[in-house]
Amino acid sequence: DNTGFALGSEVSVKRPHDYYAPGGEVLAIEVGHLNPDVFPDIFVGTRATSFYQGNVFFLQTFGSLPTDGLKLNNTMVGEVIAMKLADFDLDNLSDVLIGTRTSSSQGKVLIYFYKD
Repeated sequence: DNTGFALGSEVSVKRPHDYYAPGGEVLAIEVGHLNPDVFPDIFVGTRATSFYQGNVFFLQTFGSLPTDGLKLNNTMVGEVIAMKLADFDLDNLSDVLIGTRTSSSQGKVLIYFYKD
């Protein structure tokens, strides 16, 4: 039974209606409208199998989650621990700011610019 959930005194959680498996532990998620459609889009930041390594994925949704996300980084960026959407280059498109951990006392701040 895939009934979802209800708020109130009777909560029924069976199983998710949809899922995406990014191949690592999800540490950060950010949601926003990046393209002109009505569906929200999702950024996912992960920790890979080894410490201080991770990936950033962009999921363009159309009412459900895609089976494959677009991996934004071509090298490991560190464990993605923070994300925020903002228009950093003032082109009226949301960009994603990423905070990562690359060691026990180091990290990086990265911006991925969204281009339509």
